[in-house]
Parts: sequence; C-alpha cells; structure tokens
Amino acid sequence: MIIRPGSADDTAALAALFTASVHGLGPQQYDAAQLRAWAPAEPDLAMWGARLVELEVRIADVDGAAAGFVGFRPDGYVHLLFVHPGFARRGIGRALLGRAEAEARAAGATALTTEASLVARPAFEHAGYAV
Repeated sequence: MIIRPGSADDTAALAALFTASVHGLGPQQYDAAQLRAWAPAEPDLAMWGARLVELEVRIADVDGAAAGFVGFRPDGYVHLLFVHPGFARRGIGRALLGRAEAEARAAGATALTTEASLVARPAFEHAGYAV
C-alpha cells in the first residue's frame, strides 16, 4: 500500500470510491433511501471537486487501485474516511487515519474530531476516538 496526496485529477475516482463504499458497506446500518440520499448513484463531480479542494486528501493505493481515502483539515477535523468494500478490513482505514492524525498534529492540531457514520464509528473508536 502506498499513501499519496490526492489531486484534482482524483475527483471522479474518489467520488466513485465513496459511492461504492456507502452502498457496499452501509446497508447493515442504513436503509436504501438513506443510502441513496447519502450517495446518489451519479455523484455530483462539481460538488466533489469543491469539497476536496478544501481538504488535505490522502489516498491509499493498492496495486495501482485507489483502495481508500481520507480528507481532513490541518486543524484536526477528519471530514472523510472511506475504504472501497473490496479492500475493507485490511487496515487501510487505520493507516489513512493514522496519516491524517500525524499530519494534523504536525500542523499544530492538539485534538482530532470527526462526525463519523454508524459504519465508521467502530473504526474511530478503535483508534481512540470517543463519542
């Protein structure tokens, strides 16, 4: 696994990864209407471009494929953490969160926060986050 910075060229791939993650990992916690509202089948790439440009983005590549990504602010707010369902439970989310934490702390953040989904909550709790 290689963790690399994201760029504007990654927007479509990250929107697709997000959609796959929500629909592939979310059904245990959310119903179909909630999943469609959270991640429409056709992502709004303009919205995604605007969203990602405001964040530090790191992408985990495994064998040349984007397996997951994290989007965070240097002040310590973790806005996005998603792993493709085909790569779930392999430590990718943990590695991405660790990278975001290290970079935010290096930028001066003293605490990290997030608003985790029901799907992501266990991963954040395992990393030491508290509700």
